[in-house]
Amino acid sequence: MGRLPARHHFKFSLLLVMLRFFTTTGRSRQHLLSSVGDTMQFFGLQDETLQANMPENWQLLDDEWRKLLNDSCLAPPHVLKNYFLYQFHHSTFGLKDLTHSIRTLYYYFIDFFYLKTLLSMQSVRGRAVSEEAVQLTFSHYATVTMHSAHFRPQLDALIDKLNYGDDLSCLLLLN
Repeated sequence: MGRLPARHHFKFSLLLVMLRFFTTTGRSRQHLLSSVGDTMQFFGLQDETLQANMPENWQLLDDEWRKLLNDSCLAPPHVLKNYFLYQFHHSTFGLKDLTHSIRTLYYYFIDFFYLKTLLSMQSVRGRAVSEEAVQLTFSHYATVTMHSAHFRPQLDALIDKLNYGDDLSCLLLLN
């Protein structure tokens, strides 16, 4: 297998965190498990090794995401905007302890990455990405990520391993 870009290694590592955490937590597991399982199968991650076709698979998901943004209930900009505005408000982003603002921004990038992946995978697998499906995905994802003491430490360990001394590696999640 040729050398894959750093962003694919990073996304692969995030998918493994998602696999390990979302499949072992009791909270919202029932709703998220099928999308997480489909994602792992789509990328061939059952044996937790990086696959050579990962770039092509990401391109397929990115194309599906663009279709969702144009042709589904995600088309109006307020859908994603409202979710992240709530997150900014909830965390009082930028208003308190500025020493952690970049890390908090990093978490938002990861949230977007996971939500985009889960919703795109639902669409690729032929499940309707309706308003109800989006609301359920957002709420179950938020339940797992906001109300678990174990999720952020796992992300922090991965980020610290991959960020090369700063938190700008979150930019690898942008296409």
